[in-house]
Amino acid sequence: MVIVLGIIFFVINAYCSAPEKGILEKITLKGSLSRSMSDIPSTGNPSGEPVVKKASSPAVMLSTKERGAQMFNLGIDCARRGDEEDAIRWFLEAAHCDESRAMNFVGMDYMHKGDMDKAKFWFSKGAALDNVVAKWNLASLYQQDDNLDAAVGLYKDILEHYPAAKNNLAVILYERGDQEGALHLWKEAKAEGALSAIFNLAWIADKQGDVEAAKAGYKQSADKGDPDGMFYLAMLYEREKDMLHAKYWYRKAAENGSEEALSKIKELSPEHMLRRKCKRKLSFMHSHKK
Repeated sequence: MVIVLGIIFFVINAYCSAPEKGILEKITLKGSLSRSMSDIPSTGNPSGEPVVKKASSPAVMLSTKERGAQMFNLGIDCARRGDEEDAIRWFLEAAHCDESRAMNFVGMDYMHKGDMDKAKFWFSKGAALDNVVAKWNLASLYQQDDNLDAAVGLYKDILEHYPAAKNNLAVILYERGDQEGALHLWKEAKAEGALSAIFNLAWIADKQGDVEAAKAGYKQSADKGDPDGMFYLAMLYEREKDMLHAKYWYRKAAENGSEEALSKIKELSPEHMLRRKCKRKLSFMHSHKK
């Protein structure tokens, strides 16, 4: 519940104080992708939810759109009070009244419950109403599902809204062999502040053997709080045998949630190194006695 409310508060702030932002912020070259989700059929009602309600009569006091906006605002108020259950209930009611922002919230709720089919269903409905956030979230799920053509189309629709969309589209282009197109998009995304693009350009430089460019890029990514940038910067220092800086950045990455960095810290600890030396010595002595 705490996690879902945290996500809701994040997107509420995006709606209320800044241009809309997505919730699946980072898909980079090194990430593993899920292939377990199926595509949404073009017909039918795969969500299992009631069919979207329409205004029954022109005589009603509020239009469907007005009722949807009203219920969406009630959901926002509940979320701000920490009442997740009522917030989701109002968002669902608003979604049934063609409120695209509420559809995005309902999709988020299903996504964090692990029901990706219903998440896609509601993101798709929001995207059909031209909701930018819903398009971003649906594209991100399609990319994880390896439905890349669908993802590409959605990313292209929202490039002007999200630098991160340029990053994710660049990942697809790079993996399809269009390195020039990918680099162009990454450079644009980096200039617009997309953290993943900063990292990915550093990763490409590292792969090409440009150590100085890689180090500068990882450092920029790390300074902006990216644990992956911290971890890869530490690995670069370790390759250079600069263990003082390597351990420093491994610790920083671990403090920011990197499990890989935590493992490296244990691996480089004096106790672990001593055990490794003892194992090598014992192994040598055993084979020598034979």
